Amino acid sequence: MHHPAYLLNAGAYAIDALIVKETRYVVAQANQAVTVEMHDDGSFRNDYAGEWVGVVRPRCSWETEQTGVLVSF
Repeated sequence: MHHPAYLLNAGAYAIDALIVKETRYVVAQANQAVTVEMHDDGSFRNDYAGEWVGVVRPRCSWETEQTGVLVSF
């Protein structure tokens, strides 16, 4: 299995497998067919030592630009 780097937060994950007929009838099911353990090597944290909350934490590139003048009343 392959997934993009930094997609999942550290922790244990279980993946269920289903065979479905006509997109609605479950023909076969295997609960926890695959289990994986994600480890955090700390390289993405910089100086942050706290817990990362949530399941996903994608590493994204962000670009911003000013689109207008901010008016305050």
